[in-house]
Amino acid sequence: MSGILHITFAPGLPAVAVDVVSPELEVVGRLMLAGGQTGSVDVPSERSFLRVHLPSGQTLTVQV
Repeated sequence: MSGILHITFAPGLPAVAVDVVSPELEVVGRLMLAGGQTGSVDVPSERSFLRVHLPSGQTLTVQV
């Protein structure tokens, strides 16, 4: 099932790069978001996930 994924960051968070990744491990969208910002990406599946690149250099994977 495809749809639109809405991403919102809480105020006060630092700017981060966010990759939206399909279950087939294809990057379907890239965003740069800071605290209080919102972005939207068309996703091909409910099983898509986020890869958040933190300012520290670490990467966080988030299931949506």
